Amino acid sequence: IAAFALEDTAAYFKAPSDIAADRPAPGQVIRLGGLVKEGSVARSADGLVLTFTVTDMRADTPVSYRGLVPDLFREKQGVIATGSFEPGGQ
Repeated sequence: IAAFALEDTAAYFKAPSDIAADRPAPGQVIRLGGLVKEGSVARSADGLVLTFTVTDMRADTPVSYRGLVPDLFREKQGVIATGSFEPGGQ
């Protein structure tokens, strides 16, 4: 019964190796989970866009984020990001 009850509230995510094996269609909203790769965090010149790489130690997925960064965001920490790929594959 517990598993059935969780089915409606559980939020699943894909790891970078899942993305590498089966790339989502552009515009399809996904949740990406993994670790923020060390040395991958960078801010745009205007400070509005944060880029970083999510890794599961088997594959990497680049992320571009616009908005306020949570206090606990840092390299080598877990992250779950919701978004979609652009038509160019980014």
